[in-house]
Parts: sequence; C-alpha cells; structure tokens
Amino acid sequence: MARCLMSEAKCNKRMWAEAINTATYIKNRVPHKALINKTPQECWSGEKTDVSHFKVFGCVAYMHVPKENRLKWDSKSKGMCFVGYCEKSGNYRLIDLSNPKSVTFARDVIFLENVRASVDEENVNASTDFIKPSYFGSEISDSGDQPDAEKVLDDSTVNLNESDHTPVASVLSDAETDDVLAVPVQQVENEPGTMMRVRRPPLWLQDYETNFMTVESFVDNCPDSYSSAVRGPDKNNWKRAMKEEYDALIQNNTWNLVELPKGKKAISCKWVYVVKKDLQSDPKYKARLVARGFSQIDGIDYNETYSPVVGRSVIRFLLALTVELNLKMYSLDICTAFLNGELEEEIYMTQPEGFTVEGLENKVCLLNKALYGLKQASRTWNTTITKELVTLGYEVSVNEPCMFYRKMDDSFTVLALYVDDFLIVTNDISEKERLVKKLGSKFRLKDLGETKYLLGMRIRKRNGSIYVDQEEYICKILEKFAMINCKNVSTPLPAGCKLDRNNSDKLSEIFSYQSLVGCLNYLALIARPDIAFTASFLGQYNSCATAEHWKCAKHVLRYLRKTKDLCLVYSKTGKSIVGYSDSDYANGEDRKSYSGNIFELANGPISWEAKKQKSVALSTTESEYIALSEVCKEGVFLRKMLM
Repeated sequence: MARCLMSEAKCNKRMWAEAINTATYIKNRVPHKALINKTPQECWSGEKTDVSHFKVFGCVAYMHVPKENRLKWDSKSKGMCFVGYCEKSGNYRLIDLSNPKSVTFARDVIFLENVRASVDEENVNASTDFIKPSYFGSEISDSGDQPDAEKVLDDSTVNLNESDHTPVASVLSDAETDDVLAVPVQQVENEPGTMMRVRRPPLWLQDYETNFMTVESFVDNCPDSYSSAVRGPDKNNWKRAMKEEYDALIQNNTWNLVELPKGKKAISCKWVYVVKKDLQSDPKYKARLVARGFSQIDGIDYNETYSPVVGRSVIRFLLALTVELNLKMYSLDICTAFLNGELEEEIYMTQPEGFTVEGLENKVCLLNKALYGLKQASRTWNTTITKELVTLGYEVSVNEPCMFYRKMDDSFTVLALYVDDFLIVTNDISEKERLVKKLGSKFRLKDLGETKYLLGMRIRKRNGSIYVDQEEYICKILEKFAMINCKNVSTPLPAGCKLDRNNSDKLSEIFSYQSLVGCLNYLALIARPDIAFTASFLGQYNSCATAEHWKCAKHVLRYLRKTKDLCLVYSKTGKSIVGYSDSDYANGEDRKSYSGNIFELANGPISWEAKKQKSVALSTTESEYIALSEVCKEGVFLRKMLM
C-alpha cells in the first residue's frame, strides 16, 4: 500500500517513512475478513471506525495561518502537501512545499484532493534531515522534554527526525543488525556509488497484516490531554483514574474554592496520564493533576525552590556500612509526597478540567498544600518531612542534610531520604517499626520491607555480602538503541581511540547521540565506575558529534552487553575507607588533563569520579596535585560520615 501511495502521489523516495505511516493508519481502519469484516481499530478500541477524515495522500492542502503568526497583509493560508495523520491530537500532518525538511501539524485545513502537490525536488535531495527509522521501542525519559498538550493541538512545526510515528521499517529490521535498519524488499536498484544490504523479513512477521498491527501495538497510547482521554478507547479507565486522583486531593484538603481576589492571577493546571505495566498484573491507569508551575511569578508565587536529596555516594556508603556492622536495610515509600507540603505562599489555581463544581464555575482553588508542578513543591515536602523526623527524635547530619540518625543505648538507626524514598539502616527492628507507625499516622506510605530495589539499583544480599547492579536498565538501553543482539567487546572504548571536534560533519540525528550519552552518564553515576571516564569523555562532544563519535558510543553498548551482569560487591573486611587518585597529562585537544579517583569501603567502591580538570596543568606533577586536591576533599567528606 505504501508503494502505491508514493506512486500515485509521485513523491520523492525519501518520503517512504511518511507513506508507511499513512498506510499503517489506513490499514488499521479497513475491514478485514479474518476479523469478520471488522477493522483492527474497532477490535482494539471497541468503537466503530470513522474514516470521514481520510484524504488523498500527497494532495495540495491549504493550512490556516494563525493571526499571531502572520503580518497584517500576509496571506491567511499557506500551501502545503498532505502526508498523513496525527494519531493523538487528530490533526493532519503536512509538509511545506518549499521546505520539505519539516512537518507541520494542523487542524484547520482545506484540501484539493484532485490536485497533486509538487515538492521541491532540489530541497528534497539536499535535505539530510528526513525522517529515518527510529530505534524500535525507544522511550521518553522521566526527565525528558515533552511538549504540552496545548502545544500539540496548536499548529506547530517540528523536525521530521522527531516524528511521533515509528516507521514500520524499524519493526521489519533484522534483529542482528545494529548499524543498518534495512527495509525488506525483493530487488533494489542501487544508486550510483551506494551499496544496500538486502535482508529477509523475520519469519514471525511474514504475515502481511501482522506487520501493520505490530506497529500500532507499540505506539504509546497515553493521551496528551483531557479531551483525548475522555474520547479515546480507554476513556472509562482514564475517567476512573482521574476520579481517584481528584477524590484523594479533596480528602487531603489540597485546596478551598474561593473568589479570585482583584489583582491576583490564577495559574492553570492539567492532567497527566501514564500506564504502568507489570508482567505479573494488569496495566494500571494513573492520572495525576499537575499545576503549570512555569506560569508562576518569582517573588509573588514562590521564593526559595532548592531542595536537597541524599548523595549517591552516601547511599553506597550506607550499603557498605550495613555489611561492616551487620545491620539491616529497609525501604519506605511515601505516597504522593509533595501533596503533604504546607504552602507558605498564597497561590490560586483554576479548577481541574472535567471536575468543575456545578454552580461554582467562577471560583478558583486556593491551594493549602503543594501540588506537583509547583516550583516550590519539592522544597515544601523536604521542610515538612524534616520537621516530622526531628519531632520523632532524629538528628540531621551536619555533613548531609538528607541523612538523619538516632542513637539510644545500643540502638542505632540511620535514615537516608531521596525525595519520597527512604532507606533505613538499623540494628534495632523495633525502632524501625516505631518509625513506620509514627510516619504512617501522618502520611500515606508503603512499607517495602527489606531493600531490594533503590534508585534504579537492584540490591541483593547473599552470604553476608551485598551485590548491586543495574542489569535491567542496561537491557532497556540496549533495546532502546537496537543493540540487544550486538557483538560483544571487552573494553568501553576501542584501543587508541582519538576523537576531535569536527563541526563540519555533524550527525543529522545528534539527539540520539546525546540521549545515549545521558544514559551512559546515569549508569556511571549509579553502579558502573568502569565507564565513568568513557561517559565523561563522550559527553564533551554532545554539541558536535559525528559518525565517529556515534560509533564509539555504540562500542560502549557492546561492552555493556557483555558485562551487564557485573555488580558492585560489598563484603566485610574490618578495614576503614581507602582512596586512590590518578591523572593523565594534557591528552585532550585543549591540553587539559583528566583526574580520576575512587574510594572503597567493605571491599567495594562507594565513591568515584572521572573529570576533566578546569585549568591547564604545566606539568605532570601539577596535574597529579590537582587530582590529589579533589580526592582529598571527597575523602574528608566520607571520613566525617564515619564520625
């Protein structure tokens, strides 16, 4: 079908991904005999399929240009080429006839379906930024940048590399190919000077219909807005999730409905949706109401926003201490922690969409408690929990503001707080039970028992030793970047690796490189000191990465695949903290040296760092002294933790 669409539209071959996306969209809305003349979409959603919005692929489309995006005498419409549909927002996908490097989403469009659009061939051939097969199964990070639902619904232009559809080629690619994602074809006429690898499709995808359904089944179905949630196939689940969240907020006395005072401005709010999937249970539909904190005004709606969290080296220090002193470890999780923070500022918010109180439509919410999305939400929670722990007899560590301890006779208990996650290290189980009971009377919490998972780390206790790894996260990275079946290597970087800043040959998909380096940095910070230097080294080229840098970054993935089961191991030794320091000399282009250090306790690493020095050393001796200065500062900090 995709080939027919392209042939009929007479569009450039580089538009194959858009054609496949559109073919997939159409195929899932066409009746099929195997489904008793139902459409795949109808079987999936349970609702009749509407095809009234179907348009001719490649036809001329005139998009309305909003008033704010044009000058007084500019045309109110713009000629575009129709290339598909936006699954979530219901908008049409259009490309500019004069600039086919970008795609535009628009709702107000007039179509000339009998007129074929003519894309500027020179611009098409010159462009290297056309949509390419994205890595199958790629995810957006909790801290990733996603546009607001309103921005998606408005006319907006994005780079084709950031398409919200996954081309079917990424599904049909050979499982063992990590460098080339090839579309399965029978015969391919190679362009002059190019070579193309022809691959057979996997046997499990030989069914033509399965190909289309496979693409749809991996699309993220979480709605972007309230209107999408209440109109979609899972509307009943989302309505139930929103009702549960709303009831919990009311029960928590999060706000009071009042008249908006004169001169005050109410910030808006929105619903955020996520499906939590677990192999052992059914998917859980979660809805969370968040305030649009970006509209808050500094000095009026908030003052201080900083909120500390316990350092990762402190967490590993406590793991090692558990082994050395034969202590017990437990975990607690405070549910909806931010909603427990008492606000000091006077903040007004609009009523949640879909839950406006009848007869009080003109009222606004005067917030009593912090809400997710507010700039000071994290700080208010930290202040609240600190006061509560001090009331329970715990003292705040002088060296670490998120570490608390309580010592009475032979009883010794240490708490580490990372936002709403508690790590409890103690030799007195009764003190732990007292703490849980007291906190449970103030906050809604989950007692997770002995610590097994913490901050992305899997923690196992065996024969008096503690093993820490991130095998699950490594597997996710390998899957995200289509390297799950790549070849293994024995070193993080190739031997003699030399990289430079070549700004003339940047990657067209530099975001993928930056995303991968971010994943490697996270691994290096948590439980993989063996790639700390590699992650820091590759991070220098985030703004100017080339194919050579990308190759080195994928080399790290091959190394991680081979060593994914490596663990940090802590076992009792009776020794104190031991530290090591080293540096190179002027190996970089800018002649700056690299420092490295690592500290051990209980025969396992608890703190490490690989970092480029800030100044240019004049000799190897100076470079070593700079590195020694850094390691001494960390050593003093860790030594104080023992006191």
